Amino acid sequence: MLLAGEATASAEVPGDLVMEALDIERLAMQLDPAASPSAQALTPIYIGSQAGEVQVLEVTFQIDAVKPVRYAYSPAESAALNERGLHKLTQIPLAPGQHRLYIDYAARGDDDRPGVPRLRSRLVQTIEAPAAGQPIVIEVKPGGLGGDPSLTLVNAAGDVVLRQIDYLIHSGRYFSAASQIMQMRDAAGGNLPADYEQRLQTCIGGLRHSMPADASASPVLAKYQSAAASLDAGRNADAIPMLEQIASEKANSAESWVLRDQANTTLGYYFLSMKQPDLAATTFKRVRSASPYANTALLGLGWAMLAPRGNAAESTAPLTAQSVKSSLSAPEKLSTARKAMPFNNAWGVATGKRADDLRRALVPWTELIGRDPTDAAVQEAMLALPYAFEHLGAHEQAHDYSKRAVDQLENTRGHLEKALEHIASGEMASKIVESDSPGGSGWSWWLKDLPPPRWWLKNRPHAPPNFYFERLTEDEEFREHLEAAHQLHELGMAMSRREDIVKKSGDTALQQRMDAIEDRLIAAEVAERAVLESAATRYITSIKEQTERYLVEAHFAIARLNDRPLQVSAK
Repeated sequence: MLLAGEATASAEVPGDLVMEALDIERLAMQLDPAASPSAQALTPIYIGSQAGEVQVLEVTFQIDAVKPVRYAYSPAESAALNERGLHKLTQIPLAPGQHRLYIDYAARGDDDRPGVPRLRSRLVQTIEAPAAGQPIVIEVKPGGLGGDPSLTLVNAAGDVVLRQIDYLIHSGRYFSAASQIMQMRDAAGGNLPADYEQRLQTCIGGLRHSMPADASASPVLAKYQSAAASLDAGRNADAIPMLEQIASEKANSAESWVLRDQANTTLGYYFLSMKQPDLAATTFKRVRSASPYANTALLGLGWAMLAPRGNAAESTAPLTAQSVKSSLSAPEKLSTARKAMPFNNAWGVATGKRADDLRRALVPWTELIGRDPTDAAVQEAMLALPYAFEHLGAHEQAHDYSKRAVDQLENTRGHLEKALEHIASGEMASKIVESDSPGGSGWSWWLKDLPPPRWWLKNRPHAPPNFYFERLTEDEEFREHLEAAHQLHELGMAMSRREDIVKKSGDTALQQRMDAIEDRLIAAEVAERAVLESAATRYITSIKEQTERYLVEAHFAIARLNDRPLQVSAK
């Protein structure tokens, strides 16, 4: 797993393709009857949030007896709402007079653990129809005196359209936002306020690059990158306080949660290297169970139960401060702890406090081996468990767990070989690039193609064809090229949606431009998919090689147990 902010190969959509697609979209929209003034007389319904401490998950809206509209928000969209963005939920014809409005929402608190009941609120209110084309804005407002946030009908003050564009930008919908701004610019005779022009440039940057144009502006990411650079340079006195600040700060976004977990995991291994296992254990326990760093933290928590305490200057603990960063991104280094922390006798059986420490380490490791078997920390736990049982004198259990590790690792290797075949066939790129969200759902286009939860426990010994998709999205290089491939696909789909309008218009010149750009978009997407498949192949191959290394160690552990001498005691 790459650390946040680590540099990777750049993926970029050619700028002239972006500009040509936007210009064709602009011209086609001028020919679209749906964009006529009569269509603009509909009443738009906007949803917003001023309760930054919650993530809106879903809203249901109904007015009078019209069919309800239900929308599920992705984490990125929920964050966009909390950035004062407004989501245009729907637009409806609304006759003058009174109407009965119904809306409810479900949300979760930023600090909520799994199983915590969702926050809910509903608003039922009689309203007077606004003037033609004027919006209805409903926002989630913070609760007073510790109460839950509630839905409130608010005055449509300020620039509602600008807030809607911000919502599109913050949730990654650059093409839609840019198209809307360009339509507004045409309607205004070619001139728009600077705020709109600035956002148009942000959209163009977002369409050209796989990362948002203002991604580097994140303060928490900048702080983490600075800490990581200091750690790389061996300036621990600078790095550790910055990491401790990130690790203890209240997270208020998906990014800050991940960076907080990352900082705690990094610090945990640093404290292990400094012979401070109690502090390491406390730090590891702060990592969320649903975090991408949870497995690495659970593994470290087990070693924190066993690590020696003493003078950091005489440290023989698993990792040095300078190698902490690479240890999280180089799976083979996770085994350093097991190999660097032997008992005073390799065959010794622990007694007293040492045995108690081993039993405590079994708890996180037993939890860990039930998780994704392609994860390096899980595979390391498969060997750490027999290590612990062996030194507890439970040789039969050590043998059983080593045999289980062999079986799991052999199955995993087989799954990974099939994954490489799946990638080579082109099915992976088609599935994950061409996926479209179902209507009325804001979830990212690739999320519905992720494997089912705990796929490794279902339909054994087989794995679903897409079992490896989630692992791929952990790789920064893959994500960048996936986003670029998807942007190209989306540009192509946008052109396809306007084909009928352009053909019916009889505008031959515009039709020729559309045909030419569609050919270029197809060629660019084919090339980007080839790079994407290459990145996926490299990443899955690295996991397969990691699995094979652990498989060799598991076989060796069984052979070693079969050749063990008479029992000896250990301190």
